[in-house]
Amino acid sequence: MSRDKKGSYALLAFGTGGISMMLAFLVLIGGTDEQGDDGINGAGAQTLDTHRVPPDYLEWVSRAGAVCADVSAPLVAAQIEAESNWNPRATSPVGAKGMSQFMPGTWQTWGVDSAGKNGQAKPDGVADPFTPGDAIMTQARYDCWLARKVKSYRIPGDTVRLMLAAYNAGPDAVRSFRGVPPYPETQAYVSRILTLKEKYSKAEAGTGEGEATTFGLRVAAYAKKWLGTPYSWGGGSVEGPGYGTDGRTRGFDCSALVQYAVY
Repeated sequence: MSRDKKGSYALLAFGTGGISMMLAFLVLIGGTDEQGDDGINGAGAQTLDTHRVPPDYLEWVSRAGAVCADVSAPLVAAQIEAESNWNPRATSPVGAKGMSQFMPGTWQTWGVDSAGKNGQAKPDGVADPFTPGDAIMTQARYDCWLARKVKSYRIPGDTVRLMLAAYNAGPDAVRSFRGVPPYPETQAYVSRILTLKEKYSKAEAGTGEGEATTFGLRVAAYAKKWLGTPYSWGGGSVEGPGYGTDGRTRGFDCSALVQYAVY
C-alpha cells in the first residue's frame, strides 16, 4: 500500500486495491494454525460452505452465524448435526426437543419466535423448539450468551470449546472444573462439533499454496474491522488507532495496522 506523508486517506479508499493486498498479506503472515481466546477463535475466520447445509435451513444458519463473533455459521451447522442430524422433530429420552435439542426449562427462558411453521420466514407468535427457524436462532442466542458467560470466568483456553462444553454440561460445570469438564460425553461432544465445523467451512481466502490458516484469516478479520478509518502517517499502534505526525488525523498507517491485527 502506498502512503503519503502530507495527506490522510480513508482506508476505505483502498478497498479494492491496497487494502485487499494488505489483507492477503496478513493472511500470509499468519502462517501458523494458532487458536486463541480473543473472542474470534476461528469462528469468524471461516465462511459457511452453503452446499453442505440442507437448503430449507440455509437462511437460518446464515442468520444465526451473524448474531455474535464467537458463533459462526459453520459452528451452528456443526452443532445442529451433532444434536439432531438436522431433524426438526427430534426428541431425546431425557426430554430435549427439536433440531437444537433444548430442554423445556432452557427453552422457556431462551426460546425466541423467529419463524413460522412450515418454513415461513415471518414469526407466528409462538416460540416453538420444533420450528427450525425458532430453534436455530435460539441456539445462536444461547450460544452467544454462553460464550460471554465463559469469558467472564477468565478461564484459559479457547472460548468456543468452553462454550460448547457449557452447552452440553452447563456453565456451572465449566466454571467448577476451570475448563471442559472431564465427562466423556461432554469431551466427545466438543470434539465432534469442532471436527464437524470443518465439514461446513470453507476458507475466505487462499495463500496461493493451499487454504489460508485459521490464524491468518483471524488476523485479516481484525484488520477488516477498521475499513473506513483514516490513513494517518505515523498513527496507530498495537492498541488501536492514534494520531499521526501531523497531530490532526487519528487512524493507522500501514505498519501500525499490521501490528494491531497481528498482536
